[in-house]
Amino acid sequence: MVIGASMLIWTSFTITQPKEKMVATTDDNSNITYHNVPKKHDSISWNPYVGTILVAGGLLITITSKRTDKALV
Repeated sequence: MVIGASMLIWTSFTITQPKEKMVATTDDNSNITYHNVPKKHDSISWNPYVGTILVAGGLLITITSKRTDKALV
């Protein structure tokens, strides 16, 4: 239920992967120029219905489960 509620509140997040590479390019006069490769941004998103289904399933399991807290004698 906690994961489902979290998925309802936050419907996406972004992962930033730093690139440590440099790219060398040459122009018409054979001058070498170095450029940093930009960071890669990946966005992961999901539909809020997924969170709703997880919360409903968690509530259903919680409500329908039988308690077995009998004392062992």
